[in-house]
Amino acid sequence: MTQKIGRIAICGGSGGKLWPKALEKKADIYITGDIYYHVGHDMLSAGLLGIDPGHYIEHAFIGLVADKLRSFDLGVKIYESQEKTNPFYDI
Repeated sequence: MTQKIGRIAICGGSGGKLWPKALEKKADIYITGDIYYHVGHDMLSAGLLGIDPGHYIEHAFIGLVADKLRSFDLGVKIYESQEKTNPFYDI
């Protein structure tokens, strides 16, 4: 892979079917869960690289997004969810 990456689109959860929106927004890489086999081929054929880290990736970004929202000083309180809803466990 030698393609230069300029824009990344991220969708938490099962966003495999939303890849055309990422392409529409000129993303070079689309990160989401549940990129099915044939969808992955469609994405690649359209020039969009896909990364499928699985479900429950949003927990990695909650703090970053909350901090960014706070930096805008919108005059509202920003709450970060503490809920853990991942139904799978490493054994």
